[in-house]
Amino acid sequence: CQKQTNEILEELPHVLVIGIDGLGGHGIELANHIPNFNYLMENGAYSLKVTTVLPSVRAPTWSTIFTGTTPERHGVGGNDWRLETRKIDPVTTNEYNYFPTLFGEIRAKYPNAVLGAVYHWGTIGDLIEGDACDFSVNGDNEISTTLQACKIIEEKKPNFTFVHLDHQDGAGHSKGYRSEEYVASVERTDSIVGLYIDALKKANLFEKTTIFIVSDHGGVNTGHGGYHADEMIVPLIVFGKGIKQGYQIEPPIFTYDIAPTIETIFNITPNEWVVGRSLDIFSE
Repeated sequence: CQKQTNEILEELPHVLVIGIDGLGGHGIELANHIPNFNYLMENGAYSLKVTTVLPSVRAPTWSTIFTGTTPERHGVGGNDWRLETRKIDPVTTNEYNYFPTLFGEIRAKYPNAVLGAVYHWGTIGDLIEGDACDFSVNGDNEISTTLQACKIIEEKKPNFTFVHLDHQDGAGHSKGYRSEEYVASVERTDSIVGLYIDALKKANLFEKTTIFIVSDHGGVNTGHGGYHADEMIVPLIVFGKGIKQGYQIEPPIFTYDIAPTIETIFNITPNEWVVGRSLDIFSE
């Protein structure tokens, strides 16, 4: 039975989603030294003009990325959202009493898949079905989060991993979302992405893994939550086997298109309340 399980897992995709909190599309345009981002874009599919949802704050926007639908449907309206105290019910729920996220959907179809999340911002753990995860880890900072995630990648070889990094948004709140410090943080983020690439190579997963670089929102001045372009426009980079190379994705693109695109990789049909579409990024 163990051998059969290992063979099934070997056939499943491997997807790594690196979520960079507060990274606006303009941040990548302003940065100078981003070799890892450039490599992934040149050899994958990308857009720096993806539109997020309102309100452009963390919990609603990350929930949209996880679910493929909008806040009035998944029910996460603010950063104070918790399952036990939610103010409105989602339009549908799964066995975990959540609007189905990628974690719940992958678990439902593949009970033996290895999946989970490692996150810098602790509330991420409240936004996903923890009971569906093999690991759900809250790191102290971007480096602690990355080291723990890389160790899990190398040791567990998960089929679906979501990582959340928070330092980018911190730079924006502290100094401004077009400041020198913010741009320097983009370049630091790029170097951290390189650590994940190294971990995948050490685990012999680099050739098998589809990497998504995603963001929830940008910012204007030192805040966000509104509909200024710097708040609402974010990047998306997708790299890996079966993904078009050097392909600039045609707009319009929304953050709720990310979940259906990942579900395509796992051969999962989105539920009827998902508003996103699978993006045309797959090579024939």
